Amino acid sequence: SCSIFEPHIEPSSSNSKQIQNEQQKKQQEKYSDDFQALKNNTEQGNVSSSQHSSTTSNQKTEDSSKPLLNVKNANKEASLVLPDATLRVIPHVKTMEQCHSLNILSIREAYCQRRFHLIAYRARVQPVMCKLLAGLQFIGQNWTASLRISDESWESLDCLIDNTAIHDLIGFTPQDAQQAMTSNDLVRITYYKRRAQAMIETFNRLDLVLTVEFSSSPNVIPLIVNITNLAAALTLC
Repeated sequence: SCSIFEPHIEPSSSNSKQIQNEQQKKQQEKYSDDFQALKNNTEQGNVSSSQHSSTTSNQKTEDSSKPLLNVKNANKEASLVLPDATLRVIPHVKTMEQCHSLNILSIREAYCQRRFHLIAYRARVQPVMCKLLAGLQFIGQNWTASLRISDESWESLDCLIDNTAIHDLIGFTPQDAQQAMTSNDLVRITYYKRRAQAMIETFNRLDLVLTVEFSSSPNVIPLIVNITNLAAALTLC
């Protein structure tokens, strides 16, 4: 009689070892293929990077061999464009040149040079102290005042202030003051008093530049014909 169930035959130990060896061989082949692909990719990347570096070095060499196109403008003075047109940039060297062009002398030097001139001459001085003597006065239709000036070279020198110089500072004439007093115009009188007080306080400044007219004779008092400050003399404002 035959059974419908066939008996189960277990594989021998030699067959199982053969199967394991085949599986290991397949895995090793797979690993070998993956490693070879990775190696090929790495070599291609190195080649491309070396080509890129060589191209970059060639470009740098070509750029260095090109002549400088801006050599012609290398010595030109740099300019600064400001958004506000009212602002100006004045170089330090230019300001110093303007200051030297004013030819400001010490009081002693300006006073002692009078003996070398046949007629009256004018010189610029920059006193460190100014004192108005006897206040502001007018004789006839002209302003007059006496000012004492000094610097490190001269202790004190008394000068007269010209009518035009006073008028430029005070802004009105003696006739205007007389008319305001006659008409009893309090508004104008108050305005003129404030202008006169501001003019007197001007002589407390330390940056005044005076144009003084010296006579060749030592008996003539020097006359101040112009009063300004250093910034205005240098045209900085």
